[in-house]
Amino acid sequence: MDQMIGRMLDNRYELLELIGSGGMAVVYKAKCHRLNRLVAVKVLKSDLAEDADFRRRFRDESQAVAMLSHPNIVSVYDVSRGETEYIVMELIDGITLKQYMEKRGQLNWREALHFITQIMKALSHAHSRGIIHRDIKPQNIMVLRDGSVKVADFGIACLANSANTLTQEALGSVHYMSPEQARGDRTDARSDIYSAGVVLYEMLTGRLPFEGDNAVSVAIQHLSSVPLSPREINPDVPEALELICMKAMASDIDRRYPTADAMLAAHDDSLDDVALLNGAAGGCLLDRADHDVTNVCVSLAGAAQHAEAHQLLGTGVVGNFEISLHLNHFRYLLSNCSKQRAKITLPSQRYGPGASAHPCSGGGTP
Repeated sequence: MDQMIGRMLDNRYELLELIGSGGMAVVYKAKCHRLNRLVAVKVLKSDLAEDADFRRRFRDESQAVAMLSHPNIVSVYDVSRGETEYIVMELIDGITLKQYMEKRGQLNWREALHFITQIMKALSHAHSRGIIHRDIKPQNIMVLRDGSVKVADFGIACLANSANTLTQEALGSVHYMSPEQARGDRTDARSDIYSAGVVLYEMLTGRLPFEGDNAVSVAIQHLSSVPLSPREINPDVPEALELICMKAMASDIDRRYPTADAMLAAHDDSLDDVALLNGAAGGCLLDRADHDVTNVCVSLAGAAQHAEAHQLLGTGVVGNFEISLHLNHFRYLLSNCSKQRAKITLPSQRYGPGASAHPCSGGGTP
């Protein structure tokens, strides 16, 4: 049994159970006795905690990240003050995006767009406060049951890069590493954008852009190779979304999006090209071939009084963990459509409980 289980940190946090372990830290489910709530406590591994300089930087980075406050970033509540180095974070009821993709495989491009938008919003917030993640990868992105995502390990990621230890975590990170990181050059916000592009590529295609027998061979490919385009692997990917992905992954840092906000703006501007808008086909927002979504549209339009029972736009089940895309994502797509002056309204606004037409039928009044 882990000797840390049952231990009380700073007379406040009682460690209840082990929930994860990485190259630098061990994560425990804990109870905060002061606020009577469950939290996650990430404890720095003892071999790294012995380095005084590393401990100092661990605290400085953790305190900086604790200043971040965004719905798509895992919140940091507290930082250690005693002998044991730890960070107290919100306890997430979810799984990593990597686990989700391993079970689901290639994601529907709409789902990929839903996830990458949230990831870029998290990066935009962090970058605006001078914090670069430096290790964006699906293992550091949590997917919650409602389909929202939270980016984790901002402070830890920076320290992990400086540790220069070739752990299994490092081997996993190299697949998402920017060329400048592979060269050992200085990094900035555009390095995170590159890594986010790789995550988007993997979601769209079900595979990584570069594979190799070892970390060095993968890193070299980031420097000198061009991956297959997403549409060569998955023809269903809209061309506009492919262009966004490939620009984010440009090996030349100056050819990428300069900021996370610029990449988010590209998402919005591409909605017409992505064919989210089918104004000529009765104003249908979603692909008619997506029967699950269409059925939900029917339910929302034909039974407004039961709207709460029809919140799902799509559902993915990983083991016993169910992840859903909810009506708020539908509203998000609609809000973006309004920016393009699309003549689209929510189903409940256009069709009453007894209406025979629905938004994806091509009928009714546009």
